[in-house]
Formats: sequence, structure tokens, C-alpha cells
Amino acid sequence: MNNWNLYSIGSTSINASKEEAISIARNAVKKIPTLHVKLGDGAVIDVQCNLADEPVKAELNSGPREPLTLFPLWHVQLYFDKVYYGYYGVAVDVWADTKLVYRTYPTGFLADPTTPLPQLENSIAPLDMNTVAAAATMLAIAIATVAIKKRRK
Repeated sequence: MNNWNLYSIGSTSINASKEEAISIARNAVKKIPTLHVKLGDGAVIDVQCNLADEPVKAELNSGPREPLTLFPLWHVQLYFDKVYYGYYGVAVDVWADTKLVYRTYPTGFLADPTTPLPQLENSIAPLDMNTVAAAATMLAIAIATVAIKKRRK
């Protein structure tokens, strides 16, 4: 899906099924031994979390892998067997065209991780903030330009 004419579509190939994306996500989190949790008093503890078999949520979305270019992306939500210090699970984003893990991160509420969950060796790194800032600036300029042209008409 491309809601904005600003973005181009980098790929429409879906090479990973929903079931395959869930399997890739489960394999990715096997490499995450513990969750580092910062408590209210500033203490940091390591918590060994157990994944539940069900439920599992997987949605096909799109995401930017290159500046202003969208690619198909499976967002897989895996849940723990219980809530651990405000964390209820781990989200894993898997590129649907390449089957590579984009990122993994804990999901929860009222939680403050002190360190991010590790990425897999074959993961594609997220965009750096300079690229995001440049894209946001370009978007603002494009919106302003369109607004000015509409006023002139």
C-alpha cells in the first residue's frame, strides 16, 4: 500500500508466508536469552522470559528499507507466558521479500528497557536518525510547496 505519492514501492514480492514469518520470528527470539529491565529505583535486573505458543499475531505491512521507498514487511507479535515487569512480549519485523529480520524489540507497558534487544547477524539495520531527519525535512518542504501552489491557483 502506498498512501502518499512521495514514496515509491521498492518491491511487491511476498516471498514469506504468514506461517513462515512466524517461524522466522520464533527463531530470531531464541537468540535473546534475557530481557534487561530497569526498575523504578534505577536497579537493572536480567529477566529470563518464556514465550507462549499462542496467541501469535502477524500482519503484513510496509516499511521503509531505503529512504522514501517502501517494502513489504511482516510485523509479528509474540507473547510471553505472563507479564514480566510490564513486558508482555517481543515484536519481530521480517522483510516479506527477503525473509530477513529487520528488527526485534520488547513490547509492553510502563516499561523502560535499558538496552535494546540484540539484532540477528543477518538483520538489516534500521535507518539512522540523520536519514530520518533528512526525509522529514524533504516531506515538510514538499507539503509546503504543494500548499503554496494550491493557494496560487
